[in-house]
Amino acid sequence: STQSTWGNKAVSKGGSTPSPSPSKPSPTPVTPSGVPVPSGVPVPPLPTGVPVPPVPVNPSQKPASPSQPQRVEVPVDCELSEWASWTACSSSCLGGTSKRTRGVIAEAENGGSCDFPLEQSRKCNSEVPCAVNCIVSDWGVWSLCSKTCGAGTQTRTRTVVTPPSGGGSACPALEESVACNLKTCSVDCVMGDWSSWTDCDATCAGGKQTRTRSILVSPVAEGLACGNTFEVAACNTNPCPVDCEVTEWAAWTKCDKTCGGGSSTRSRGVETDAQFGGSKCPATQQKRNCNTNACPIDCVVSTWGTWSDCSKSCGGGSRTRTRVVSIAPQNGGAACPTTLDSGSCNTQKCPIDCVLSEWKSWSPCSASCGNGVQKRTREIITEASEGGATCGTTEESSVCNTQPCPADCVVGDWSTWSACDKTCGGGSQQRSRQITSSPRFGGKECPQTQEVQTCNDAPCPVDCVMDSWIEWTVCDKTCGSGVSTRTRSVKVLPQNGGEACLSTTESRSCNTSPCPIPCVLSAWGDWTVCTKSCGSGLSQRTRIVTTQPDFGAPACDATVEVKSCNEDPCPVDCVMAEWSVFTECSEKCGSGRKVRTRAVVVPSAFGGKECTETNEVVHCNTQPCPVDCQISAWSSWSVCDTTCGGGKQSRTRTITTASAFGGEACPATVEVQECNISPCPIDCVVADWSEWSVCDKTCGSGSQSRARLVTVIPANGGIVCPETSATQSCNTQPCPVDCVLEDWSAWGECDVTCGGGSQSRSRHVITATAFGGKECESTHESQSCNTQPCPVDCIMSEWNSWGDCDKTCGGGSRSRNRYVVVADANGGRPCSVTVESESCNVLPCPIDCVLSTWSAWSECDATCGGGSTSRTRTVVTSPANGGILCANTQEVTSCNIQPCPVDCIMGQWTGWSDCDKTCGSGSQQRTRRVATASAFGGKACESGVETQDCNTFPCPIDCIVSDWSEWSVCTKSCGTGSQTRTRTISVATDFGGKPCPCTLR
Repeated sequence: STQSTWGNKAVSKGGSTPSPSPSKPSPTPVTPSGVPVPSGVPVPPLPTGVPVPPVPVNPSQKPASPSQPQRVEVPVDCELSEWASWTACSSSCLGGTSKRTRGVIAEAENGGSCDFPLEQSRKCNSEVPCAVNCIVSDWGVWSLCSKTCGAGTQTRTRTVVTPPSGGGSACPALEESVACNLKTCSVDCVMGDWSSWTDCDATCAGGKQTRTRSILVSPVAEGLACGNTFEVAACNTNPCPVDCEVTEWAAWTKCDKTCGGGSSTRSRGVETDAQFGGSKCPATQQKRNCNTNACPIDCVVSTWGTWSDCSKSCGGGSRTRTRVVSIAPQNGGAACPTTLDSGSCNTQKCPIDCVLSEWKSWSPCSASCGNGVQKRTREIITEASEGGATCGTTEESSVCNTQPCPADCVVGDWSTWSACDKTCGGGSQQRSRQITSSPRFGGKECPQTQEVQTCNDAPCPVDCVMDSWIEWTVCDKTCGSGVSTRTRSVKVLPQNGGEACLSTTESRSCNTSPCPIPCVLSAWGDWTVCTKSCGSGLSQRTRIVTTQPDFGAPACDATVEVKSCNEDPCPVDCVMAEWSVFTECSEKCGSGRKVRTRAVVVPSAFGGKECTETNEVVHCNTQPCPVDCQISAWSSWSVCDTTCGGGKQSRTRTITTASAFGGEACPATVEVQECNISPCPIDCVVADWSEWSVCDKTCGSGSQSRARLVTVIPANGGIVCPETSATQSCNTQPCPVDCVLEDWSAWGECDVTCGGGSQSRSRHVITATAFGGKECESTHESQSCNTQPCPVDCIMSEWNSWGDCDKTCGGGSRSRNRYVVVADANGGRPCSVTVESESCNVLPCPIDCVLSTWSAWSECDATCGGGSTSRTRTVVTSPANGGILCANTQEVTSCNIQPCPVDCIMGQWTGWSDCDKTCGSGSQQRTRRVATASAFGGKACESGVETQDCNTFPCPIDCIVSDWSEWSVCTKSCGTGSQTRTRTISVATDFGGKPCPCTLR
């Protein structure tokens, strides 16, 4: 821990002093202000860096007695925190300051001091120079142009106000220049002096001599043109051999191809045929390559491939097909279309199989003995749909507690007497009681369960009896509310005050839904003007909906059609660059050529203006040149006329070009030297070979030898002697090798466990037979094994279907059987039972329903439009155990069938039709149909058409500009000028119409 110094010893921060040494008392501690601290009083720590004052000594002061405590108010100085970290330097260069601080943790007490520094500062970055960026003055004024014409320059400058230092950014450029007075200067042609006349080009028969002068300064712009640079004069007119003379070359013909490498030719004629041994005529035809730039190649793609497999078998998947690029586009040819196509497939819904829950637990058995029934069920979680697998049964029953139990017959109480089966003419009525439990297994037999007595002996009236209603007729309308009727006939007329007959005709409303209203469209309008005159534009036509569909009618077809138009490519005129400067003359004399070229900037296409020549050649330096003698290289030295003892050989060269017009004369054309001066060599001579010796082996490759003698020894570099002994192989055929076999292996496992199998063993060839040696014997043999018979298990057929139950209810039995297909043998599994039986039809026998007679008809529930009236009867005996169910206990018939008044009902308004104008105020309407027409005095229909204004804002006015004017005259006749053309605004843009183009000039 941090410690403060007291005298020469350290005191801990808590203030306790170390234990005093037994030989030397400890000094009395003091506060930072020099006040002594009594024993037992905690000494506060000194702040770091504060000097400790000396301890005052009072000789008369005595230490306080421990038995007499004294209260001393000790001054306590404030307690300070540790110094915080130094702050960042206030300047990154040329000296800044950094600070650190500390705070007061505990205030001074009892007059203690807190006069200690709470902040310190120090210098920093004092030796780091600051980066100074370069600062320059504003630009001065531009200087005068260095030329009055022909492209001069003018400059301006600026100075460095503050140079960069300390890594600051460097100064920018202090001078800049621009071109000025770009107009080409007019320069007159300046020609040099005539040269001396050349030597006469012929030594006889009239030659020519020429002189030339050069153009020192070519004329520019409107300067004075140059005169002739070449003059010819006759000389040496005495007759002499006449060399062939040809005309100047004609201009090159037009290239026979516009691209891909063509050819151009030129020719010249013969002015003078060669005579009297004069020089023959040179070639009069020349050919050169031209338009070697590659031709544009449009992309060519293959036909579409087959569709890929669908990504889904149902529910909407996707598939793709591709095509490949047969020829890639080159040299600006048409780009390739897409090579991938996709489409939907298998959009039919996926079949959903039925999903059933697990079976629930079996219900309790319905009887404790004598065959009860218990059931279990399961629920349908997902219904089958879209052709999926259907649900199986959701309920199962099983017989339980099949053991018989004795039971006496038990009957219920008598029912009340039934209604008399006749209201007159003598009838009968009965009562019954149910057998609650039939006697079984020796139980007491049941008593009588039915009693009958006579009733209503008075004669009966005869009621009208009506036949059944026939089927309703087909509705007389398919929609919009029609009528359907049905009829019945009288089977028995009423007698003796019997009930009168009811109506024989009945009608009802049908097909009351509104009829569908089909969409009605106007005729197509005219096609609009194509958006482009070439290069593929678009044109469209429209039609409007005059009647909107309603009440389920199909939606309207499209009201806009778009088609491509003017698909032919636009013509592209050729654009040529300016001519280059002529090259230097290819020859200094004898007629050279100089060439200038220009490039095709934009090649012509689609019928545009064709490009003109890209090369221009003119003759130059046509005066004849001096011809030095030209001779070939020396031929090889001829063969020496002797092979040894000293001979001679020669070599020659020919004159390929004779000297002319004062050229250098020809040197010698033949040279001879000595050869083969060394003595002639003597070749070695040897005798014939001896016979071959006997072979040292009869087979397996032996050897034999032969020799010859030297009859003449070689000298003077003669041919050295060949080998005088030789050896060769003999009897190289291989020696016979006999087969060698290893011992037999152990017998393998039998391939069956019974019924007769086989097992085998083998041996391998150690050394195979070769070169006619002894052949190998068999390497594989087998034997029989496990020949005892196999056990045969009994095999039973499947069970036949269950036979019919011997009772339809109350518990019976049924059986089924099966037969032996394969009997057991050799100890195989024996056969089991072939007949089995089970209980059946254990449910109680059915009880049929018994009903009372009908009640009277009720009042009609409607005053018009067809109401209904009803009558009822009650169930006397309820059906049980699957007995015949009760028939209807209620009958309903029509009444008050005259039509009720029908109010008109209007359909929903259609949407508003398209406005008949897109701007400038049009109109649109909507309609509604009569869903139900008024009838029988009902409320009449309201209007079915409504109209409103639409698109009342002004129509946009597109900008219309005139055609371009002709191009103006170029501002320069050469040296890159400019020309302009203009067009004017005929109609200005308004109300958001298409704006005018940016360029009018």
